[in-house]
Amino acid sequence: MVEVLKVFEFIPEAKDLFIKRYRVLEGVKNSGGIGRRLLSIKLELTERVIRDEVEKLKKLGFINVTNLGMNITDKGELFLEDMNDIYSELIILPKSEIQLGKLLNLDKVIVIKGNTTSNEDALKDLGAIASKYFVSTLRDDMVISVTGGSTILAMANSTKTDKSFSNIMVVPARGGIGNFVEEQSNSIASKFAEALGGEFKPLYLPDDLDSKMIDVMMHNQNIREFYELLGSIDILVFGIGRADIMARKRELDAETTNMILENGAVAESFGHYFDIDGEEVYHHSTIGISMDCVKSIPKLIAVAGSSIKAEAIIAVSKIRSDMTLIIDENAAMKIIELYNENGGV
Repeated sequence: MVEVLKVFEFIPEAKDLFIKRYRVLEGVKNSGGIGRRLLSIKLELTERVIRDEVEKLKKLGFINVTNLGMNITDKGELFLEDMNDIYSELIILPKSEIQLGKLLNLDKVIVIKGNTTSNEDALKDLGAIASKYFVSTLRDDMVISVTGGSTILAMANSTKTDKSFSNIMVVPARGGIGNFVEEQSNSIASKFAEALGGEFKPLYLPDDLDSKMIDVMMHNQNIREFYELLGSIDILVFGIGRADIMARKRELDAETTNMILENGAVAESFGHYFDIDGEEVYHHSTIGISMDCVKSIPKLIAVAGSSIKAEAIIAVSKIRSDMTLIIDENAAMKIIELYNENGGV
């Protein structure tokens, strides 16, 4: 792979062509039977570019084109599999990583090319890169905890490994929130456990139980065992939410929501709301992981995308300087812009 990457250094214009063609081929794979026009919308490429690339991929034997749409061939499938690691390396933006590491005072930042807000494939890329990094940190006898959300779901869907780990336990970081079951912490933890060949400890309770109810539930043996596991977490994988959006999602009353936002909250994670300086302005009682627990976990991996989350990412990044942050190019550019405008945030 090193030799191939050196070729792209020697012929830099080939890098963008490779990425573009790979994405077109992957888009055909992920949407079997899709037409050119829909694919151009999906990938945010012009129909002319799609037409040209489709013709080349067809001549190479990577796709079949019929009146019913386009489908990937076995040759195309094998190419995607063989080139996956190279593609992953190429969509990472090292210059942005170095700049953001300094701005956010973080030890490890990974930035991937693209905009996850409008491009579904960019979200898959973000999930795939985050998953690859996450798997590289795994060892035997680990307890892993994950939050919910579409970004962490994309990461779970991309998780795969040829390595065999023993005694891996995956637990949800919190109870259920919202109506979309697939994006809830429980469902995502189950996906990770299955992909890693580990065990899964469920938490079949809503996220918004009040403190009195949580005290009552602590008499339940399963709940006590769950909280004991939370105290043994080795890796926490979590998403970052905007304070205003998460307040609505948690259905907080108008008075509480206004108080949170008036006090400068821009971010939410684990039921905690933070201002741009990373200071907690409100804590919504939830069942699951606590901030004290978060601060003692050996490895934190935060994954987020979209420019609208830039301030939220800045805020949460200040919780711990040794966390790993994995974001998209759109968010990275906005964060840099905010720092340049304000001379530091």
